[in-house]
Amino acid sequence: MLIPPRDGLDLEDYKILKPDSCRNKFISIIIPAYNEAQRIGRTIQELNAFLHQRGVCYELIVVNDGSRDNTSAAAKAAIEDYQVRNFTLIEFKNNQGKGSAVTSGVKQATGDIIGFIDADLPVDLPCIDSMIAAVEDGVDLAIGARDLKESVINPNQNKIRLFAGRVFSHLINLVLFKEVFDTQCGVKFFKANPAKAIFERLTIPGFGFDVEVIFLAVKFGLVIKRTPVKLVNTNGSRVRLWRDAMIMFADLFKIRRNARQGRYDLCGHRRRLIPSIVRNRGE
Repeated sequence: MLIPPRDGLDLEDYKILKPDSCRNKFISIIIPAYNEAQRIGRTIQELNAFLHQRGVCYELIVVNDGSRDNTSAAAKAAIEDYQVRNFTLIEFKNNQGKGSAVTSGVKQATGDIIGFIDADLPVDLPCIDSMIAAVEDGVDLAIGARDLKESVINPNQNKIRLFAGRVFSHLINLVLFKEVFDTQCGVKFFKANPAKAIFERLTIPGFGFDVEVIFLAVKFGLVIKRTPVKLVNTNGSRVRLWRDAMIMFADLFKIRRNARQGRYDLCGHRRRLIPSIVRNRGE
């Protein structure tokens, strides 16, 4: 469980208690789900098998973001069928957005390492190994990066979405930061303490939350590792291209305004002074 921080504390003051049976790193994986009844069972099955095979202690947290289908029932059935030992189901009465769903999951997470992945499992699961290993080696935030030379992209990816993603990335670089080009890949892993501190300050409820997460990581001077991914599913996006693109564009200026107004400040306490982006070969 999370011991609630007192006002004015910094990243080092977030303490996580994990189950006594887990002496090694305990991993929490959050799965935000909206109308995922057809896929959530397979997602739970594959993640459970993957993590079990690696012999780690873990928990799966599914956040049902106000689905109108049987997402919760499908998740519960999968938990029983595949005998997932540590599982939490969080249910929203109404749809609140992916950012809100992941934030709720992070608040409930008990792991030393906290990650989230889209419900359609957009990347080949062995990619997770390098992200978890990076965090275990001292990185604060490991993010999937589709723009790296080592990444494998589906050649049949929707060209309009690909172009829109590149335009959005350039806007982020102009308005907020230049350190990270691909912010929207649907898999990220954190050390627990930075994750708790970042998500407590999050203000974006929708798809733009990824940008706010990385903006805060850069602002707090966290060590960020961009890792290659192999995309295996590019047809499951819930993003409504034009409508959500406009909202996400407005979110960039909301983030910049929040920063100028001091909403993200750590109350003058300790933080690293220089953002550190761990570079990959080919960058």
